[in-house]
Amino acid sequence: MKKIFILSWIIMTLFSSFMTSFAQQGLHSKYVRIQEELAIKSYYKIEVQQDLAMEYNIIYVENKEEKLILTTHLINDARSQPVIELNKDEVLLAYHSIYNHRLNTLDKLPILVDIFYADVNASKELLAYVGKNNQGKFEIGFYEFSTGEYNTILIIEPSDWGDVLNAEMYVDWGQENILYFDAPNKGKPCIMMYNTQKQTMAKVKENARIPIASNNGEWLAYISTDAYSGYGSIPRKTMIEQIKTNEIAYQTEGEKIVLIDDDNSIGLLGEGIFEILDNQTMKIEKTIPIHKNVICPSFENCKLCYVKTKLKNYHIIESNTYSTE
Repeated sequence: MKKIFILSWIIMTLFSSFMTSFAQQGLHSKYVRIQEELAIKSYYKIEVQQDLAMEYNIIYVENKEEKLILTTHLINDARSQPVIELNKDEVLLAYHSIYNHRLNTLDKLPILVDIFYADVNASKELLAYVGKNNQGKFEIGFYEFSTGEYNTILIIEPSDWGDVLNAEMYVDWGQENILYFDAPNKGKPCIMMYNTQKQTMAKVKENARIPIASNNGEWLAYISTDAYSGYGSIPRKTMIEQIKTNEIAYQTEGEKIVLIDDDNSIGLLGEGIFEILDNQTMKIEKTIPIHKNVICPSFENCKLCYVKTKLKNYHIIESNTYSTE
């Protein structure tokens, strides 16, 4: 997504040189499908071993040699990011462990929460998370990579859960120190905001869930609904609004995955289709057909990266990038 760089999982310098070479060969189409594995010497590969339990193998590939780094579970595979680049040597795996490919070390973060969704801010200094603590309650907090400390923002009591499930709660960084997150209130969807500098919290939107914010503080996307499961009394819509004015800039029926990259480009991922919005007119400027069974999507530098799978008993991953350059 946006702020998150998934290595589909790639070393960016190699990718950039490949793109330059590609352009010099005379391919001028605005949207170019790139076969990454043919050009990339080192990347991360994800294998899904069990369809129902969603057990993942995270594998580091270098010069075509594969090394199994971690076997783990991800609760929300549709939106989760199994591999997040932190710096040139380190990646965050499955939200709970840091792997250094240069030193070949794997260290688990000292967070006493069973994390089921997380997000790293743009400066790669903070990891926001939502999960269940050792008391079985939902907890939202953030971890500081430099100090090794984690801070609890909110504990959600069971009386507020309603029909919310683990995989239905999300956190997302907007501007550098602004965190948006799901915080069910008496069983109803609600989005809250926390400022890590001022240590203040505020309600942002009721009857809304799955916040996705742009790094520049301009856009906030969410799903408009009054229920976590089922249809509720409000038809589900995907909404994008301007944060400063609270004006709705774009809306569409149903639930789509909104991806906003660092350049403020906005993408909408639906079943078998990826749409890119013109962020000036907020109208769809390009529609790209993609594989229907897509998990772990990210949108970075106007490029969509995702994992394509089969419905049942899938073991291999195909990584695809669509470039808007």
